Amino acid sequence: MNHYDALIRDYLYEYKSVSFEKIGELVLDSTVSPDQPISKTSIHFTVSKRAVTTPELATFIAGKTGKSKVLINSDLESFVELMRQFINIGKPYEMEGVGIFKLGKSGEYEFAAFDETYTYKREETKSSKKQKSGIDSPLAVKNSSNKNLLMFFALIIILGVLGVIGWGTYKLFVNKNNTSAQTQTIADTATQTAPPLKPLQDSTAIKTDSLQTKDSIAVAVNDSASYKFIYETTTSSARAYDRVNTLRSFGHPSAVDSIKRDSVTVYTLYFKYRLSAADTAIMKDSLQKLLSRKIRIRPL
Repeated sequence: MNHYDALIRDYLYEYKSVSFEKIGELVLDSTVSPDQPISKTSIHFTVSKRAVTTPELATFIAGKTGKSKVLINSDLESFVELMRQFINIGKPYEMEGVGIFKLGKSGEYEFAAFDETYTYKREETKSSKKQKSGIDSPLAVKNSSNKNLLMFFALIIILGVLGVIGWGTYKLFVNKNNTSAQTQTIADTATQTAPPLKPLQDSTAIKTDSLQTKDSIAVAVNDSASYKFIYETTTSSARAYDRVNTLRSFGHPSAVDSIKRDSVTVYTLYFKYRLSAADTAIMKDSLQKLLSRKIRIRPL
């Protein structure tokens, strides 16, 4: 169970409603007391892409935990964003004591109270159970999902490299045959009419051209570079490092750079990959789907 789930449940019992940014609003019947379990008849969910996270929720959690409201606001923002990303990739998010958020067949967010999803929860996979293990990160992304994503990226890169190597091998073979044919023709001509040294000079020039061709093929085969895939900039150091550490805990190679402009420090959050130029667009599209954010590419 995420450490915020119990606090959100307590807030819902006390104030009877709570909203989550770009997800929707939960409303609990006024007759339900904290000693009564939440059921499908006592709680109602309204999906709304325009919803904002209830401002009073941060004040409530700060009062319960004794932490700074600024830090709580930053944590809640990350919590809701990662919860939304978790649902968007097709993995239901379980809020202990409240219910389960998931993506419906129509693409809209749905909510189900525990009493009508108990059978579903028993059939959850091993990686889904890790979400309830009590770790401190806002969401426990499943290891199998991370491995599948990394394998997908690796397959794309391998196919791209093999394609370049295949094309380079083909060009090398064609150029080698052409060079052999040209050398034979020059040798025959030299035997009949050319001075003794002329064939040697022409052959050297041909070998030089062949070496230059091989060099160009080697460059083509190794045509890869390191790129930054920038997904966020912020002026909050707490937000920047919390976000980076969270994504690293899920297996993503997240990093942060900082630069001071006047009296403000700007933090740039990014992923770093070494790819061929042809694969950068595929990587950008995959990251945008994963994070639901616009990605900017910058070569290193």
